[in-house]
Amino acid sequence: MVTSEAPPYLRRAVLGDASALASLAGELGYPTDPAEMTRRLEALPPDDDVWVATVGDEVVGWGHCSVRLSLVVEPSIEILGIVVGERWRGRGIGRMLMERAERSAIQRGLSAVRLRSGSHREEAHGFYRALGYREIKQQRVFVRELET
Repeated sequence: MVTSEAPPYLRRAVLGDASALASLAGELGYPTDPAEMTRRLEALPPDDDVWVATVGDEVVGWGHCSVRLSLVVEPSIEILGIVVGERWRGRGIGRMLMERAERSAIQRGLSAVRLRSGSHREEAHGFYRALGYREIKQQRVFVRELET
């Protein structure tokens, strides 16, 4: 667990967290600037959950989850992003964020939490397996950029 003076604490993200969220997104491999992160936060559906993990006044991690409705699987919570700052990893903060997503699913009457993880993130895969998650398939992601 965290050995700093202040224990880790989870709270809902606010727009003032955008800079820290952007920095952590960069550590995850998705660089963005604070202004863009602010726009993204503002555009999220009201039912989405974005939690930040703090130690003292420092945002050290975040998790974003959303209810996913589909014609092919039962409704579930999907973790759309989760990251703990590199120097804070291995201290139970990621586990706290994952447990918060699970509580959100239970509170909404949903029976599953899903997430996707890049094939190169072996350390993350081990973390998810240690929490009882199982891999159910591999897939490819396709994108086509459109002019707007």
